[in-house]
This record gives sequence, structure tokens and C-alpha cells, in this order.
Amino acid sequence: MPGRNAPVFLELKKKCYGIVCKRRITLPADRMELVLNGLSIQGQQTQIAKEITWFQQLNCAEPSVFLAYDRVAYSGVEDPEVRITFDTQLRYRTTELDLWLGDAGTAMLDDDRILMELKLPGVCPLWLSQALSRISAFPTSFSKYGYCYTKTLLPGASRKFHKEVRHYA
Repeated sequence: MPGRNAPVFLELKKKCYGIVCKRRITLPADRMELVLNGLSIQGQQTQIAKEITWFQQLNCAEPSVFLAYDRVAYSGVEDPEVRITFDTQLRYRTTELDLWLGDAGTAMLDDDRILMELKLPGVCPLWLSQALSRISAFPTSFSKYGYCYTKTLLPGASRKFHKEVRHYA
């Protein structure tokens, strides 16, 4: 659980041509609620802060899922832009979304699987490609939020939509 002044990331994500683009800033945890209520990000006059403020004022986004996981991150010694993260204990909840309520949640995966993510500036270095081939690790797509959305949020939205359609038909 973060402290009131602990740094948290506030970000917009958008997939463009198969590549996820992030616009991210860091701010104290206690300011998150103000931003979610459409207020500007005080003390942040960066372009990204303005984009996030504009997005929130236009869309009035509100929390729908809390995601948590334990992460170990590495970056390349020779090329620091080559990064690898290992996420374990992936969990989520769709109620009690307040940051101050701890990080407990429902497990996303039934076993002890580990989510490894490669962040590469361009092509994968040959040594890394060879190492991944040796252990039969091949690219796949997995979104933590997408998983939660299809498991919990989408079915509820579908039921609500069908109920409203029947009601107004």
C-alpha cells in the first residue's frame, strides 16, 4: 500500500499499429483522486500532464479494476534500453478500488506461471533471441487489463446492454 506522498504512475495507453504507446507522468498518490475528478494536475505543466487532464475532463474516466503483481525488472548492461520484466502473483479486483486498501485480489492465473515481458528499442539482440529460442520462449500476447475486462467487466456490460435493449424494445 503506497503512502500518501508515494509516487504513482498516471498514464494513458493507446495501441497504434500493434504498438502500445504510453503517455506517463509520476505524481503523489494522494493527487490521483483529484485527477480522477477532472481537476488539473497541479505542479505539472508538461505536455503529457495537459493531455491527461484534457482526456479526463472530456471522458470522465473512473476506476473499473485494480491490478496488482510482483515485478522484478532488469535492464541491459551494454544497452540499457533492452529491458526484461518478470511479473508473478498477478491479481485483480473490481470492487474496493481505492489504492489505500492494499493489493489483495483474485489470481489471474491458476498456476505459478510467470509473465515475462521484453521491452526492446528495435530488433531483439541476437544473443537474447538465441537464448529465448533455446528455452522455446516465443512471442505471445497477454494484457492484464484485457484479461480482467473479458473475465469480469465485459460479461457484466453485455448483460446490462441486453437488459436495456429488452427494456426499451
